[in-house]
Amino acid sequence: MRVLAEWRYRVEAGKLAEFARATGLDPVPDRDAPLTFTLAAGAEALEDCLTKLGIDRRRAVHGEQSFEYLKPVRAGMELAATSALTGEESKTGKRGGRMRLLTVLTTFRDAATGEPVRRETMVIVEREGP
Repeated sequence: MRVLAEWRYRVEAGKLAEFARATGLDPVPDRDAPLTFTLAAGAEALEDCLTKLGIDRRRAVHGEQSFEYLKPVRAGMELAATSALTGEESKTGKRGGRMRLLTVLTTFRDAATGEPVRRETMVIVEREGP
């Protein structure tokens, strides 16, 4: 496992309301963060990870994504996050070309307790060669 990024993110009520509106939810005060809120909390770090992995965006696609929801995320929490490369393989595609598959695991923890609250696993597929 290779750590690619570590950062902290303060969950602000205003950001929760913006995210809720952007995703078609009612911005209700004191509600738990929408389940996919941590995608926004990790967007900038994801860009850094892709750069560190040397991914050519013109040759890459988002392969799959999975989420684990362990505890609610609420306004006022500070999240401590870590993204790590947990898998890398190369394989031949159906048309004979080579592909590189990279698996990145991002874990969000409650910074106050250290307990994990969310885990996101993403697979990036990059076509190799010319």
